[in-house]
Amino acid sequence: MTKQNKKREAPKLFGPREDWQHNACINYAQDSWDLYAMGYKEAGNILVENIKVTQSHQDMLVYPIIYLYRQYLELRLKIILRDSRILLDENVDIQMTHNLNDLWGDTRKLIRIIFKGDDITPLNVVGKIIIEFNSMDPESMAFRYPVDKNGENLLPDIKHINIVQFQERFSEVVDLMEGVTGAVAEYISYKAEMNQNYY
Repeated sequence: MTKQNKKREAPKLFGPREDWQHNACINYAQDSWDLYAMGYKEAGNILVENIKVTQSHQDMLVYPIIYLYRQYLELRLKIILRDSRILLDENVDIQMTHNLNDLWGDTRKLIRIIFKGDDITPLNVVGKIIIEFNSMDPESMAFRYPVDKNGENLLPDIKHINIVQFQERFSEVVDLMEGVTGAVAEYISYKAEMNQNYY
């Protein structure tokens, strides 16, 4: 068989190519949790901006948009939980649950310990949004599938969602969660520095 007759080998589905500017770097960060969380949020933002510009596809894109934002929130809560436990020298096991109420309950307890004496009432907004989100989608399924395992509609009681309004309200949570994440990371860094100086 000549070279001309040889079938060209198909490129790998998960592989690089010569146009390096389109190659995503994987496994380069020591801790990729934040990359995952921010990636979901950014993807949601890009889809919302597309709807704002085109005024179209909202009936189709509402599902991935809300799923992406929910996934960001779940990961962000798990990151804060993990880092708070590191700071407090507690067991660092990450909870394998999708339930936002459970994650927020544990996160809020640790936030109260870490920020004792500080005014954390602005975080009440987070609690309200999480309750609303969790009542709509307690197991992170409602915006991934149209029906549950029994064939029942996962969103039976809702007809319209304003995507821009959703993003605006969700952005309040993002700002607060990013603030908590940054503060806890700063405390961990300060603690490590103090320990290094001590020893």
